[in-house]
Amino acid sequence: MNIRQEVESAITAFAQAQNPAIPVSYEGVPFSKPQSGSWLEVVFLTSATSTATVDATRTRTYGTVQVNCYVPDGRGMKQLDSLTESVADLFPVADKALYNTFSVEQPAQISAAMIDTQFRMAAVRIRYRQEA
Repeated sequence: MNIRQEVESAITAFAQAQNPAIPVSYEGVPFSKPQSGSWLEVVFLTSATSTATVDATRTRTYGTVQVNCYVPDGRGMKQLDSLTESVADLFPVADKALYNTFSVEQPAQISAAMIDTQFRMAAVRIRYRQEA
């Protein structure tokens, strides 16, 4: 399992456990944006890899996963706040004892809400580190 698979698996399980289930958009996978109801969009942002040892036998990669959380406009901020906090709680600060392929070394960051057509959106950013 790689970082993308592990993150997407956790988000899929969370989204399917909601009532009603929340649709999720993943990079490179066809997706029709819902006309109503909440939905999530998962984007892997830039990553940077460097050598972790002088002899270059190990690498260290830092990257960011952004989960854009959308709720229909006009429903107030409580629903969006609850959704973003729940997504952030999926990835607490922890090492590979919790995650199989990476560690999270700082709390997730939640952006201010923005209006996107008929939805309000806030982004949850999870910064990760992988050692190889």
